[in-house]
Amino acid sequence: MSEDFDRYLSQQLGLKLEHNVPLDRHSSIKVGGCAERFVAVDHRENLRRLVRRAHASQTPFYLLGGGTNTLFADEGMSGVTICNRCRHMQCEDMGSTGVLEVDSGALLAQCARFSVHRGLTGLEWAVSVPGTLGGAVVGNAGAHGSDIAEHLTEVEVCQSAGPCRWIATAELGMTYRDSRFKSNGPVRAALNPTIVGVRLHLPKGQKAEIQAKTRQFLQHRRHTQPTAPSVGSVFRNPPGHFAGALIEAAGCKGWTCGAMVVSEQHANFIVKQPGSTQGRARDALFLIRAVRQRVLDHTGILLQPEIGLAGEWPASTRLP
Repeated sequence: MSEDFDRYLSQQLGLKLEHNVPLDRHSSIKVGGCAERFVAVDHRENLRRLVRRAHASQTPFYLLGGGTNTLFADEGMSGVTICNRCRHMQCEDMGSTGVLEVDSGALLAQCARFSVHRGLTGLEWAVSVPGTLGGAVVGNAGAHGSDIAEHLTEVEVCQSAGPCRWIATAELGMTYRDSRFKSNGPVRAALNPTIVGVRLHLPKGQKAEIQAKTRQFLQHRRHTQPTAPSVGSVFRNPPGHFAGALIEAAGCKGWTCGAMVVSEQHANFIVKQPGSTQGRARDALFLIRAVRQRVLDHTGILLQPEIGLAGEWPASTRLP
């Protein structure tokens, strides 16, 4: 990385560049090595300028959101890790709908509650879902038969040293838990397209009904999903099946590797054992592969991963 880029961070943007920051502090499953260089950004314009500067100077970077649905390599992340803390939200009343414009680093659950408070429907399913809006777009996050694509209209993307531009949802290739931004292999620091803003159109509804639905979804999550550190739902639900039920029927609940365990509460979650100060991403990946093979042997169904890998995994590493 050039000294010019370092100076730009500190002198032009007033941002603090740190070295060797542990990624387990920023991971929902609390594992991962260190980010070689790390900078936190909390204003969208600064994020735009930072990404454009990285492209102009050919400085590889990785955009870190909520650290969910991602396994960070034990070997860490090279280049610059940009921690996206841009969380501004605003709502424009359009009569029968509301247009929500949100920074990509805004928390999905917070955005859902923001919309519920304004009597807007469509994000009730997300009131307790971890992660950021940008991450939700990348993985087309969803629950209870809904997903983010349903009400997403466009995203603001920076993908060069030139101006950022708004891209319509139709151009994003969004399918079940997938989009054009999602990678099948490990995501490393590079000059990748970066989502900086999100717009959603949400219909107005009866506030009492919206609030009742959110309470129902909250209760369901509390009763069915583990609270221990996890990477989120590991596998996508195959057509006509639930991944968790298939994993449980195959006898995988309670399987362990190091400090990682297939949750006894919900088999589609791999959690870090409560109280453990240890934990390796490679152990979680071992369990993921073992579970997938067991379900295939038991049912003939090949589970597809919902999570992703990031960081300096060996070149041959792939999710199952």
